[in-house]
Amino acid sequence: MKIGIVVNSRLRQKRALEGLEQLQNEHQVELRNTERQGHATELAAELLDQVDVLLALGGDGTFHEILQAFVNRTHLHQEKVRVGFIPAGSANDFSRNLKIPKNIAEAHQNINDEGIKVDLGLITLNNDRKYFLNIADFGIGAEVVRRVNKGPKYLSPSLSFLRATSLAFLRYKPYEVKLSWENGSWTGRIAAIAVANGKTFGSGLHIAPDAVIDDGTLRITRIEDLSLGDYVINVLKLKKPRRVEHPKIHYSEADWLEVEPLDPRCALEADGEYIGKGKARFEILHRALTLIARK
Repeated sequence: MKIGIVVNSRLRQKRALEGLEQLQNEHQVELRNTERQGHATELAAELLDQVDVLLALGGDGTFHEILQAFVNRTHLHQEKVRVGFIPAGSANDFSRNLKIPKNIAEAHQNINDEGIKVDLGLITLNNDRKYFLNIADFGIGAEVVRRVNKGPKYLSPSLSFLRATSLAFLRYKPYEVKLSWENGSWTGRIAAIAVANGKTFGSGLHIAPDAVIDDGTLRITRIEDLSLGDYVINVLKLKKPRRVEHPKIHYSEADWLEVEPLDPRCALEADGEYIGKGKARFEILHRALTLIARK
């Protein structure tokens, strides 16, 4: 069996590499290390036509980059190459939805399993298509991602996101947006709109506690123009896996959603990666990707 491994060069959890030597003894292994942002997509694209299994070691951002290569090379809905993710980055929120191998040794044990099928989110933005595994959001989330990526690397993931979120809220002004979905529309001021396949983002914040990664439904969390005081009171409540009761926090579900920012400051991120600005349409692709994982 030929196995490709893409490793984020800023790997936070070195124990994710446990089992590499044994894997190399039993299989033909091609190991690649990233050197810059976006490099994981390039490396995965090179490996996809050479291997039977593609493993990615890193955080949600690394997984996001690998996914773009996987889909763009038309492997979606095909079984030619199996993909596995080993969470070892600054944010590992997608892995909270599944029993995903924590190191190469565990992945090796599961490599011949049937795997599980999960949904993918599809974003169409400015005629460009992007895919996400976990959560995408407009508004303050994109600003938080920017601050995390530029912030100090010595902090733990939770502290890094808490610091970035606090700084973003101290400087934020609400964003005006228009939302459209199959049953209606809404226009107003928001702090964030989260479109979720998974349950958590920001290193364990339950922004979409009802999300199920294989039910074919998008979960939408609309956070309207909270004050700084409201934020301080409520943000830690997101650590618990339940809805936050607040008149300006709304939960819903949809087959698709369109978000039209009416404010040029309002940007979009997905899986911890900056995506861009402009009107975006979100859809769900039901059970479109098979992962080396267990429920």
